[in-house]
Formats: sequence, structure tokens, C-alpha cells
Amino acid sequence: MRVPAARRGLAFRKLIGLELTDEQRRAVDAPCDRCFAIAGAAGSGKSTALAARIALARSLEPHAQPLVIDAPHRLDEYAVALLATDGADVRLVDDVEAEFGFVQSAAPLLALEWEEFAANQLDPEVPGLRSPERFLHSAFRLIRRLRDADVEPNVFLSRALTGATEFYANPPNLADPALLYGTKASYHDSLDATPQELARQYRREIDLAKIVAKLYERYVEQAESPGRMTGRDAAIAC
Repeated sequence: MRVPAARRGLAFRKLIGLELTDEQRRAVDAPCDRCFAIAGAAGSGKSTALAARIALARSLEPHAQPLVIDAPHRLDEYAVALLATDGADVRLVDDVEAEFGFVQSAAPLLALEWEEFAANQLDPEVPGLRSPERFLHSAFRLIRRLRDADVEPNVFLSRALTGATEFYANPPNLADPALLYGTKASYHDSLDATPQELARQYRREIDLAKIVAKLYERYVEQAESPGRMTGRDAAIAC
């Protein structure tokens, strides 16, 4: 039987003995069978709302066993233990080791040994490749964010290609006085772009997206290889 929201709120307040703001109450009454985040600035009452939400869930489902993890590293440990129950032999590695492995897997790129370079399908002068260490560090951070957001490599590539095509199909007026006024004088030369230059930039942006997508695929292969995972990759694997 589903308990009306008003009665749930009353039972909850009696249970924990405090009053909540309307915003906190909405957080507490949100469905427990969906993914839900309580976000806010420090001191805004997130912990109070979360504690109340847990208390209410336990009062409504006394026989349930909710999983409550009080720190990120405990989620890592739980994820590894859960994978172990399924027969996976996982060793946790930190972000430093993960990035080192990522850089090693990208070695063929830095040596321009990818088949796409040999077939002249990618431009070796893509911005960023001239400073490989900084490029790979930035790529690693981007890939981790994409993976955390559940954006797969093929989805990233599709969105990047679509965005670039839409932008360069109808570029802004680079001679617009407002644009010139809002751009530092030292960068005005970059706005003096001919159609040929725009086409070149478009091609390089496409190549950059393909390179990042391929590096992302390598990262996923590395992250899902048996024996070593970061905590966040273990959580995703679950």
C-alpha cells in the first residue's frame, strides 16, 4: 500500500523530531526507486535531508536493507568486493597509476604509428600533439569526466562531430564589431579567417574528436582489463 505524501511527511517528522524546509521535504519525499541527488552549498542542510530520507525509507520498508556508504573510498571498497563475489580478481589502483597506464597506451599515438596517420586520415599537426604530455593529461581528465557521466566513446564522437559540423556550417560573423570589441587585441588575428582557414580548422577539430574518442576506447579497455581498476571504474563496472 502506498502511503500518501502528507502522511509520509508527518510520520517522518515524528520519527526524527525536527522540522524541514519545503526544499528538504521535497528531497525526502522523492521516490526511492530512482536515482536522486541532493546538492547544495555547505551548510544548506544536505546531510539533514539525507539522514531524514534514510530514516523515512527505513520506516516505510523495515525489512529492506538499504546500502548507506559514508565516504567515497568506502564505495570503492564495496565495488571491488561486489566484483569479487562475481569471480573478478580486482586490484585497486590510484589515479596516478591509472594515468600512467593511459599514457603508456597512448605511446603509438605520440609516435604517429596509428593506422589513421599512415593512411593520411588524421592530421599529425592537430593542436595539442605538439605538447604531448599536456595533451594527454587534459585528455585523461576529459575521458574520466565522460565516463563518470556515462557517455560512451561512440556517443562522444557522434556529438562532437555533429557539434563541429553545425558550427562550421554556419559560423558567426568574425567581423562583427561586438565580437572584435570583446576579444583581446592580441587575438584579433585569429578572427581574420578565410573560408579556406575555417575549412582547415573544421578538419582539425574533426581529427581531434576522433583522436580523443580512440584514446577513450583505449582507456575503457585498460580500465576493464582484469586485475587493476580505479575505484570509480570498479563502481562503473558494477
